[in-house]
Amino acid sequence: MKYFLIFLVFPFFVFSQKLENRENVRNAKVGMITNRLNLTTEQAPKFWAIYNEYEKETKAIRQKLKKLTEDTGSLVASDEKITKNVNLMFELRQQEVNLEKDYFEKFKKVISIRQYAELKRTEKAFNQLLINRLNRIQKDSE
Repeated sequence: MKYFLIFLVFPFFVFSQKLENRENVRNAKVGMITNRLNLTTEQAPKFWAIYNEYEKETKAIRQKLKKLTEDTGSLVASDEKITKNVNLMFELRQQEVNLEKDYFEKFKKVISIRQYAELKRTEKAFNQLLINRLNRIQKDSE
């Protein structure tokens, strides 16, 4: 019975740890962006509403791209299937570019052009910081 409970509870513990880590990463990103953009109290709620919507739509496109990339990399896929997937990947990348253009227009209504430029720099810096930390963790565990 003890082992049954361990097997029942452990997956929930691991899942909650992953959610907590994801929340910590998200909170760090929000803090870094808010700090570097120096958002006013008027800008912040409008900006975050747009940004969250943008992230949600971008994530949906990237998930589709990831699935297509995995399917296309399959050694058992036919040439026709690979060609179809590659063309779909081009369409999704174009959707991503169009989405970024659309949201650039939305952001300009809430933040300055300089703040937008800083947003892009900050996103890149945050992603690099995250990659560096993950590499450090991986190196330490070897």
